[in-house]
Amino acid sequence: MHIRSIFFLMIFGCFSQLFAQKKIRLYEFELRTDNDSYLWKYSDRYYTNGFFLAFRYTLDHKNLKSSSIVKKILAFEIGQRLYTPQSGAIPAQKYVDRPFTAYLYAQTSISIFYKDEAFVKYSSEVGAIGPDALGEEVQSSFHRFFQFYDVNGWKYQLKSEWGLNLSAACTKLIFRKKLVDFAAVGVLNLGTTFSGADLACLIRVGWLSPLYNSLINASRIGYFNSLEVSPGKQEFYFFVKPILKYVAYDATIQGGLFRKDKGPVVFEAKPFVFSQNYGLGSSYGPWTFEVTMVFNTKELESWAKKHQWGSFRIGYAF
Repeated sequence: MHIRSIFFLMIFGCFSQLFAQKKIRLYEFELRTDNDSYLWKYSDRYYTNGFFLAFRYTLDHKNLKSSSIVKKILAFEIGQRLYTPQSGAIPAQKYVDRPFTAYLYAQTSISIFYKDEAFVKYSSEVGAIGPDALGEEVQSSFHRFFQFYDVNGWKYQLKSEWGLNLSAACTKLIFRKKLVDFAAVGVLNLGTTFSGADLACLIRVGWLSPLYNSLINASRIGYFNSLEVSPGKQEFYFFVKPILKYVAYDATIQGGLFRKDKGPVVFEAKPFVFSQNYGLGSSYGPWTFEVTMVFNTKELESWAKKHQWGSFRIGYAF
């Protein structure tokens, strides 16, 4: 073999080994969309639409102070949720069984993943309800573009208020056996828009990666320097996640916490809501996909019914 060929093969081998051991896919973009029409039921009510865009990147593993920590991921997210009564076209105020409003926010969070498959996430967000959240503009434009019915009733929406919300979440693996695992989840929310706590369990069935390398926790990016925390394999699983929610305050139902004039129609939030989530998650190379169906019990003290919606999530890592 020619000496130059040997030289180039050696250089290629060195670089291949370097990148194989050092890092793969440190960044990720993710898009998520929620809508009640995704469940193929003719409804346009309550939590009627959500749109979210997130960017994540892995913090340098050299800064990890504990050998029990696998990695840390910093994330930024912007999003908007739209809430309407039983329809986006209300002829009179007496038909409003949930306040018209939107919630527009920007969030930053840090997630810490441990070798024992515990996971904690701390987040803070600034957001607005009412006209400042641009709900009427977004829904009206959407309906005109797709030639849906004319939107009417946003004149009854909540008054604007900006808020600060903090959240801490923890997930801990309880057991795993072959194609099945079970984890406990706890969330604490404290803020001027949302306050409360969640208690949930997560059951996955299928081809699974550890929780520190899984789509389920948005953790498939990161540094990998040993076989112990090697890159996650391809995933394909079904999951069930029942959640018991305690609601201390929900400004999208009760109006702005610090406003005297909260809006023309407000209600009290039910203190306990049960949410059942069913879904399918899959990853292939840099791509991740998730489909979820959410079924909630009644969320407010009115004649409003229980509600459900679907969610689609797609991510690309690089």
